[in-house]
Order: sequence, then structure tokens, then C-alpha cells
Amino acid sequence: MKRHNTQKAEMPMVSKKRHLCKGILAMLILIFLGCATAPPKPITIKHHHAPFQGGTSVSSTQNQKNVADGSSAALVDLLKKKNVISSDEADRFIKEKGAATSSDDIAALVELLKKKNVVSADEAARFVKQSEIPAAPEKVTATSSKTNDKKQSEKIPASLDEEPPKSIPAQVKNDEQKDILSEATTKDKKQSEKTPAGVVSEEMKKDIPEPVTNDEQKDVFPEAAKTNEKEQNEKTSAGVSEEMRKETPEQVKNDEQKEVPQEAVKDDKEQNEKTPASVNEELKNNPPDQVKNDEQKVVPPETAKSDKEQSEKIPASISEELKKDIQEQVKIQVQEEIPKEVKKMNFTAALPEWIKRIRFEGDTRLRYEGDRFDQNNGYYFIPGTPTSLMNTMTDHDYFRYRVRVGAEVPVNDQVDAIIRLATGNDTNPISTNSTMGDYMNRDRVYFDLAYIRWHPWKFLSFEGGRIPNPWFSSDLVWSPNLNFEGFALRVNKPITETLTPFLTVGAFPLQQDSLSSNSKYLTAGQLGLERKLERGISWKIGTAYYYFSNITGIMNNDSGHPDAMDWSAPLYQQKGNTIFNIATSGSTNPYLFALASEFRELNITANFDIGFWDPVHIVFLGDYVRNLGFDLSDVLQRTGVPNARDIDGYQIGVSVGYPKIQEFGQWRAYLYYKYLGADAVVDAFTDSDFHLGGTDAKGWIVGSDLGLSKNFWFSVRWLTANEIHGNQLTQSGFGGPLAIDVIQVDLNARF
Repeated sequence: MKRHNTQKAEMPMVSKKRHLCKGILAMLILIFLGCATAPPKPITIKHHHAPFQGGTSVSSTQNQKNVADGSSAALVDLLKKKNVISSDEADRFIKEKGAATSSDDIAALVELLKKKNVVSADEAARFVKQSEIPAAPEKVTATSSKTNDKKQSEKIPASLDEEPPKSIPAQVKNDEQKDILSEATTKDKKQSEKTPAGVVSEEMKKDIPEPVTNDEQKDVFPEAAKTNEKEQNEKTSAGVSEEMRKETPEQVKNDEQKEVPQEAVKDDKEQNEKTPASVNEELKNNPPDQVKNDEQKVVPPETAKSDKEQSEKIPASISEELKKDIQEQVKIQVQEEIPKEVKKMNFTAALPEWIKRIRFEGDTRLRYEGDRFDQNNGYYFIPGTPTSLMNTMTDHDYFRYRVRVGAEVPVNDQVDAIIRLATGNDTNPISTNSTMGDYMNRDRVYFDLAYIRWHPWKFLSFEGGRIPNPWFSSDLVWSPNLNFEGFALRVNKPITETLTPFLTVGAFPLQQDSLSSNSKYLTAGQLGLERKLERGISWKIGTAYYYFSNITGIMNNDSGHPDAMDWSAPLYQQKGNTIFNIATSGSTNPYLFALASEFRELNITANFDIGFWDPVHIVFLGDYVRNLGFDLSDVLQRTGVPNARDIDGYQIGVSVGYPKIQEFGQWRAYLYYKYLGADAVVDAFTDSDFHLGGTDAKGWIVGSDLGLSKNFWFSVRWLTANEIHGNQLTQSGFGGPLAIDVIQVDLNARF
């Protein structure tokens, strides 16, 4: 029999078709046993055979008559009800063949169904026995067998239909059926002997035939074959239902087990008993010859031939040039990968544990600064060196840079050590800039931060050393670059998820003198409340009190030690505070200026953050300060000059944009107005850029920031300020108008 490869989607239909045809055969048997009522029609018997042994005792003529009683009309009607053939095909068949069917035709139909594996050999024999139909001879001549086999093979289609054919030929020649039956029986027996026990190969599954082929339909009903082929294509494209997929494995298994001979089942049982629970490694590596043969059959001859030709083209050994290329690639890869791994291993394994915990950070800033002065400005001397005049009339351009590098080392879960180095000098506490233009001389680096932070609880921390500004403030009172030397205690205890009160207290030595017990100190405290939301309205308000001890100057006495009170003069001053000369005629330095007022500063700072468009925020700032320690009579007594009482300062403004510039395209713009009275704060610690430092100034600050890339941004700022009173020793010719504009352009990098 010619083999046909069926698609996997057609497999679920095989067993279902077989069972359908078996049902049809059972109905035929009932009909042939006497259930049909159609009138008989004489049938001419072409071949005579001996009566079936063990059957009924009726004659051959009577058997044919009984068969004729099961008329073809009833048979066709049954096939039509079972949807094996269509109504048109049934009518056409009755019209062409008549109402009765010969016993030879019925026998041929049975043999055809047996050949197509629709019914088994046992079922066919049982049907012949029950219906007294002569069985086909088992032996035929070789020539006839080959001729009939060839004819039958030509009728088998290249692929099997998914549904049972809808027309069955009514007449098939007995000689052809006998030859096919004999040949099929012989092949089935041989195949059963060769098939391993309980195993059906994938190829055998693909070769399971359909009950009736398309070619046979075309021979009997040409028009119906075309209709069935069209319907079959439509059903195939629709796909196989899920239920048929689930039923297929079990049905195929049952049908295969029925077709396997009993001897094969017995051999399979013995083989299973001998086979171990797990397959040994040798069997995995050396599969049976039969499996190899099956695999070879699956591989197309063209593919095998192509593989053989390709194998012959591959050289026996790799060429020398290819070897060199491989060696070079390996060498390059090793050179790239191994140093990385070595560096990782050496630097992480060899370093002590405490070094691994260090967190580094820093920043670098390049600045252009242009100072612009009004030509009507007065003359001012430098308070720290009164014999030198400050520049109040000549415009100047500066190029500066700043570098800060810090490290934070977690000592343990409660203690951190922080160190930061920065450029600058040891005479200016509020600036870390280094100005270019000193003939290429090297610049110095100082400890900008050096302190220990102890946080035994999340809400409590203690810092000691040179610490960052611990206060909530703006640049109205404290310069942004100012760090404090001393001790600070902070308490931040949330009372709700968004509301946190805070308390900060601190003590900071300002000036120590070995010849005096009256050292200068700053002691302060601040109490505030913060409400913080990422999206929404946040605000923060704090009230601070800064108390400066022994900061007021004391006049020297000519008798005894004329320089004994020099320590009362500040170590650093900018400009703006009311000052007086504490030197006498007997002093070593004839000009030494000190502060004329006491300083007890009350500072209230608040900001209001609108973050509905996070990360873009609108932040309003308000800051107010008043010097409660100013006493006009004391100041007049010390200076001898009536000065204006100007002890208040404030700053208001708004910023829009990103609170912190970190990425490309992030931006911020701001505008502030500042008013700072002459004796509102200590001028040494306020911003050094607005009015070029000090107090007694009012004006505007406008600027913007723009991110150029990650942690790299551009800044521009314009500060314009005028003096408020300009009362620096007016009676001596110093003071008067002082208008200064400052332009700053920065490139900032953070790491």
C-alpha cells in the first residue's frame, strides 16, 4: 500500500471515523439479519463458495436472497443519515444502481473497509459468518495480485481527508478486492511481527488510513468528490476542535492496541519486565537500530545528500590563517577582561573594611565675576586694615574657581565621621574661592568641614567640630558658604506623616585669647515646624535667637598695658556695622576698629512651597531679622558720633523651577529683594556677594540655573545694591554713596 504522510491536525479524525464506520457496519449486520423490509430482488452470483462452516444451514441461493432483502435503498438511507453521503448522492446512486445490492458488492464493500482498516479482520469475518456471505479467497496469482495492487495504489490520494467520504461506491470488482485483501492481510501480519511491543512509531501514526479515499469517491461520484473536496478544505482551515484533540491520544492508543497481534502484546509485556526503571547511559548514547532507521527515513534524501556534500567541503584541519585569527581574538578578549577582574579583586579584597564604607562627594565651580561701581561713590577704608582703601570706583573682572571634596565614614550604626577639604584662605571665613592671577602660584587647601555626628536615635543627633550651618535660614543673616565651629544638638520628632517640629541649639567659640577670660561666643537656639509634601503645599517656619557674647569693642587704656583690649576687635570684618577706634596714643597700632553695638539677633524665617506641578515648584521666601542688643546711647558714648538707628533687615522673593539641578534641561529662576540695616546683624558673617559683602545695603538679586547634563549646570546671577546710609566715620571723610552691581556666571559640576 502506498504510504501517505498526514498532518498532525488530521490525526484526531482517524479513530472517530473508524468508529463511525464500525457503527455503520453494525447497522448493516442488523439489516442483513432481517431488520430490512424492502422487497427482494434476484441477484446473480458470479463466484460460488462452500457454505461457511459453523454457520446456518440455509443454502447459498437463500443466503443471497436474505442479503437482497437488505435492499440498497435501506443501506443508502442509513449512510445518508450518518452523513457519509449527501442526499443528492444517495438519490443518484439508487437511480443508477437500482434498489437491491448483490452479495458480491456487499462482500467487496466489507473487504474494502477491512483493507482501509475501518474494520478489523475479526469484525469482517464475523460479519461474513453472520450474514452468510462468501469470503474472498486467500490466495491469488502473482500476476493478478500485482495488477490489482497497482490499480488500487493509483486510486489512493496523496493525503487523507479529515472527514469520512460522503459517497461509497456500490460496486467494486471481487477480483480486485480479493487481491487487495490478501495482500493487506499479509502485510498486516508482517508489520505486526516487526513492530515493537506496545510501541507505534510516529511514521505508523502518520500512515493510518482514512475509511475511504478521495480517489475512490471521484471514481464513483465525480461531482460529489468535487463538493466533498471543497467542504474538506473549509473544515481543514477551520482547525480541529479542542475536544477532538483531547480524545485523539486515547482513541489512537486503543485502536493501535487492537491492531497489534497478541504475540506482540505478550512480547511487549516480557520486554517491560526486563527493562530497568531508568534507561542506562549506554542506551542513551547508542539508540536501537530500528530507531536509527526510522530517523533516517524521516530525513529527506536531498538533505542527507546536501549534508554529505557540505561535509566533504570542510577541510580536515583548520587553516593556519584561521588559527591565527582565533588566537588574536582570544588574546584581545583576555587583555580586556582580565585587568578588570584583577582590579576588582585587588581593590575590594585588599582594602580594610572601614575604607569600603567611605562615601565620597564633592563639587567644582568655575566663575566669571564682573564688579561694576558708580562713579559717584564715596571713599571707604577696609575695616580690618583701616590704612587701606577698598575699591569703590574702578570696574574689575575676576576669574575664580572653587573645589570641595569630602568623605563621610560610617564608624558604626550611630556615629559618622565627616571630612571635607576646600580651596580658600585662612583669613576669610565666608568664601572658598581662589582668584586666578597670582602668577601661577599654587593655591592652598583647608579643612572646610571636620566633625563627628552622633545619632543614637532617628530623631536626635549631635554634631561637634567644624560643622555645616545648622540653622534654617537664608543668606540675609548667614552666608551660604559659612560653616560653624562648635557644637549643635538637633531634635526632629514627627508628630504626623507630614508635620515635624524641630529644635536646634548650639554653642560656637568665636575668638579665644590667652590673656583674657572674656572669650567671644555665639550661643543660639531655634524652634520651628515643618510640613512637607512632594505634591501639594509644603511650608517651614523657624524662629531663632542668636546671642553674641563679648563681641563689642573695649577702649584701651594708656596706663599699664595700652594694647590689653586689642582682643575685643573682631578678627574679620566686611563693612556696614557701626565701628570705633579702640587704640590710644600709646597703642602699638594707632588704628584698630571694633564693633560699637551689642548683637542679640532675633530671626524669623519661613518658606512656602507650592508643589502641585512636582518636580517643578514655586517657593516663596520671607526672612526677617532685628538686633535686640542695639542701644543707641551706648553706641553714641563709644563712638562720639550720632549715628542712625538701623537695626532691621528683611528679604522676600520667589523661585520657580526644580529645587535642585541634577539632569539636563532642569531649570530654576528666582528674584529676591533684600534690605539689611547697618547694625541688624554682624557684618562679618553675612553674604559676601550682595553689595560685595557687609550690611547697610538694599537691592535686588535675579538669576537662573540650567542643567547642561547630569550633575553639570550653568548659572547666571545679577546683584544690584546701594548703600542705605553710608555713615562710615562720616566726620572723617569716609562714607557716602556706594552703588555696586555684581554679575556672576558659573559652571558647576557635582560628583
